[in-house]
Amino acid sequence: MEPVHVAIEAADTFTAVGLANRLASRPEVRVVDRTRLSGRGVLVVAADHDSFGESAFLADPGLPKVLVTDFLTEEDLRAAVEVRVVSVLSRADAAGDRFVAELLAVAAGEGTMPAEAFDRLLDQARRATLSRPRLSDREVEVLRLMADGWDTADMASRLCYSERTVKNVIYSLTSRLKLRSRPHAVAFAMRAGLI
Repeated sequence: MEPVHVAIEAADTFTAVGLANRLASRPEVRVVDRTRLSGRGVLVVAADHDSFGESAFLADPGLPKVLVTDFLTEEDLRAAVEVRVVSVLSRADAAGDRFVAELLAVAAGEGTMPAEAFDRLLDQARRATLSRPRLSDREVEVLRLMADGWDTADMASRLCYSERTVKNVIYSLTSRLKLRSRPHAVAFAMRAGLI
């Protein structure tokens, strides 16, 4: 079996060298420069709270990543998932057999996350789902046409509604969601992923 190529990025040289030394004697992995990572490669990022947001790895969503950290806020966790962090290890766990097993699992398309971090992600998703307003099919149709720049008469004709019905839909929507205008309604719907 060919070894998995692993690149290491850390906020300080001491941490990067320490992680590389932990892997040096392991035949299953080969530490390489980040520019030499292949399709099966894994990027290990050792970050603390202060260096997490500044890490260059955030700009590269293509490579699967293992994040080594002892502190992760909800915002950091959300950003990590968006850039394909598929495994999170504490610094203590980034040693020996556990570290190598995790790197091999990530290279094979798997990964793990601490239960606490996973629960926080699920809570965020649940809150986002609950806080997103529910729109009727009619409201979605009207919002989509408004987003495309249609006026009231054209929307009514296209949807086979009266102009009064279209105006009522818009009024109801803007009142219920406390929106100021039609453009505000369209912007809100787009940001919320409703249209």
